[in-house]
Amino acid sequence: MRLLHSTTWKFEEFLDSFIPPYAILSHRWSSDEVSYQQLQLAIKDNNIETSLIHGEGLYKIENCRKQAARDGIHWIWVDTCCINKESSAELSEAINSMFRWYQHAKICYIYLSDVDCGSFDAFKDDATTSNTRWKAILKDFRKSKWFTRGWTLQELLAPSKAVFYDKTWRLIARRGYLVETISEITGIDLVSLSGGKQKLLSACVAKKMSWIAHRETSRQEDIAYCMLGLLDVNMPLLYGEGSRAFMRLQLEVISKKNDESIFAWNLGKVPSFRHDRDPPRDDEGMLAPHPSCFAGSNRVEEAHALDRLPYAMTNQGLQFRIMTSPTDLALSDTTSEFNLTLNCSVLQSQPAVSYYMADEYQQEPIVITLQRVLGSSQRWRRRRCGFGEAKQPLRHGSGSDDQVLRVLYILQPGL
Repeated sequence: MRLLHSTTWKFEEFLDSFIPPYAILSHRWSSDEVSYQQLQLAIKDNNIETSLIHGEGLYKIENCRKQAARDGIHWIWVDTCCINKESSAELSEAINSMFRWYQHAKICYIYLSDVDCGSFDAFKDDATTSNTRWKAILKDFRKSKWFTRGWTLQELLAPSKAVFYDKTWRLIARRGYLVETISEITGIDLVSLSGGKQKLLSACVAKKMSWIAHRETSRQEDIAYCMLGLLDVNMPLLYGEGSRAFMRLQLEVISKKNDESIFAWNLGKVPSFRHDRDPPRDDEGMLAPHPSCFAGSNRVEEAHALDRLPYAMTNQGLQFRIMTSPTDLALSDTTSEFNLTLNCSVLQSQPAVSYYMADEYQQEPIVITLQRVLGSSQRWRRRRCGFGEAKQPLRHGSGSDDQVLRVLYILQPGL
């Protein structure tokens, strides 16, 4: 990990086991960002003041550096200048490590370039003035484009401590003070926002995907790459692969995790889609074509009610193996449709605060309706995802002699 010293303007690289305490910056990229090569050259010439363009890019680095020094932190990490993006290997390592880097930072400074606190001073203003100005700041805060970007999702969730600053580097508030407002803006439940590392990582795949559903990235592939850390998976970067990056991400998840909520997309209301992308159809396969398909999945919870045999992607599609009774006609050769109950459920609608009491609310099982491919005994296609009464297949290994193994291959176009 390459860090920049907060007072001497010197870069130094550290191995994982010897990384010192550091502050980290979160921001939206501007057109005049300072690259590693530019800053390195300016440091070498000992001429930072005149060698670099004095725009927003340098302004963010300067204030991050000064704030860290004031906080007694000697090192900072800024993605614009601490990664050598001319090295594809270094860029890949950085993106696969970024969630962990934000997680291990002593503090994260979140710079909002489109929020202006003006002359607000809660300690000097009278109560009426202070309240009026704070409401105006919160209005700008809610509209900040920082909340619409893909990469800033992990930068919001990973750090143990985060502080928001406005366009002039005036303190807005600590993340903990604004947690309910942030929940309203992002749709992220309070438990995941403030419950610590374990609560965050224990959230199911569908719920995490819902957090990215309305966000955007400049490059199409980054909508997948920015989720690597949150989903706790790694994969190589292949810029130029386009939408296939999101497909690869899902394949990596199902190869590592037993979490069937990844199939719970287009659940409930269909999200509104931008004009430049057609709405995905349910029959495109078991894997979603885009994170926006998970917009209605923020109340999905993982469950383990069904003792499922392992599933995997094959060249025939997604293979599910189900143990049933021989008298069960649901999967007979004459059946045209079959409801596959997933090992996940959805909580009834409730305010965000009630996620602390999720167990007290009724949970509805999530069911995928499959349609048999004409002329095939094992091949099926996904038709829709909804709610239904859970149908329990026999548990494998239960000792019953009359269990029948049914193998389903659910088509996945594009693989």
